[in-house]
Amino acid sequence: GPTFLEALTYRHLGHSRADSAAYRPPGELDRWRERDPIALFEQHLQRAERVPRDRLDVVRATARQAVADATSRALDWPEPAAAERFKSVWAAG
Repeated sequence: GPTFLEALTYRHLGHSRADSAAYRPPGELDRWRERDPIALFEQHLQRAERVPRDRLDVVRATARQAVADATSRALDWPEPAAAERFKSVWAAG
């Protein structure tokens, strides 16, 4: 059935390319990187599940390729006709 999922995250980079995020206190980013859920899960898989590092590298490479392929398909998709752009769009007024 329906599920509500709340994900509280930390932005590792600035708001834009021009934002160096110099406003962060020293060490803050490092502390958050230590809590990175992907890195922590990889560590768990290696320790508790005994998944070899090379297998995790294959999974990561496969995921990166899937994202690259999806990005390429999206960028190659033709622009919709002007009359079609607002079909199936719902917004509360």
